[in-house]
Amino acid sequence: MEGESRNENAPAVAGHNGGFSKTGRARTRCPHCQCAADIRSSREITATHREIYYRCTNLFCGHAWRASESYDWGLTPSAIPNPAVDLPLRVPTRQEVIDLLRARNAAQPGLFDANTPTVFEPPG
Repeated sequence: MEGESRNENAPAVAGHNGGFSKTGRARTRCPHCQCAADIRSSREITATHREIYYRCTNLFCGHAWRASESYDWGLTPSAIPNPAVDLPLRVPTRQEVIDLLRARNAAQPGLFDANTPTVFEPPG
């Protein structure tokens, strides 16, 4: 159509949405045609491992496959951890530890500093 730009690399497939779902979240792409894939089903193997069954949304492709999703490590600890599951946290790098221990700028108080005024206290 006139006035419309089209990505030359995008497949000419009805409903092709560039790898994003209707909610705007990134989706898994088909390894063959690079169209978005739908999760057809999944099953929990353990608390840290899940099998996921995908199907390509490109009707001309029709590829279906099984993938695995597993827990590698946590980035921040849970506020309500499950004691029955051992979930390791990522070990910080040496530089990250140095940055945490480095003296902070007094002009930029932290979130929980004693001298930081709260919403309920009048300034001054």
